[in-house]
Amino acid sequence: MKKILFLATFLSISLFAVETGDSIKGLKIYKKKVKTVIQLSGSKMASWHSQDEWEKEFSGNGEGFVKELKLKFPKKASYFESKKFKKYLPNLKAFMIEYANDSGNIPSC
Repeated sequence: MKKILFLATFLSISLFAVETGDSIKGLKIYKKKVKTVIQLSGSKMASWHSQDEWEKEFSGNGEGFVKELKLKFPKKASYFESKKFKKYLPNLKAFMIEYANDSGNIPSC
């Protein structure tokens, strides 16, 4: 009975858990992974949109963000479509929102 109760609790928590990112991890990912590919500083990229606009770009599975990157950097489209890059999206979202053009914050990259 205890195992069933534990399993039911775990499943209900898992179903309602929201995947959130960490802006510090996003900064590190941007510096080490994305910036090396597109040669654009994090402050310039984050300033493309306001916080609300970044929320919209990342809605769903980040399709808007990936689409925008593919349009601006067509030679790197395969990188932005990769599973590896999509794994970074929650943290990149947090980073972009933290340093959006209306946030008043400036990243160190």
